[in-house]
Amino acid sequence: MTPSDPDTFLGLDLGTSGLKGVACAGAGEVIGRAQASYPTARTVPGAAEQDPADWREAFRRVLLELGDQVPPARWRSLGLTAMIPT
Repeated sequence: MTPSDPDTFLGLDLGTSGLKGVACAGAGEVIGRAQASYPTARTVPGAAEQDPADWREAFRRVLLELGDQVPPARWRSLGLTAMIPT
């Protein structure tokens, strides 16, 4: 990232086994990546359960790691996607 392109846009994907994050410069260049996993409980056939506290911790870890790669003062927006069909 150059001083002439300070804007950074984050994308986060809350998946079935973990959270993936990416930071992109305004032109679309990937300038940071991070990920954190979390457990899935499968207590009965066909069921899958996760604790939202694990999601929050994954968000915290991913955002801190992205913040180490790209100063948060440059972050301009955040896009979020999550598991389908939940």
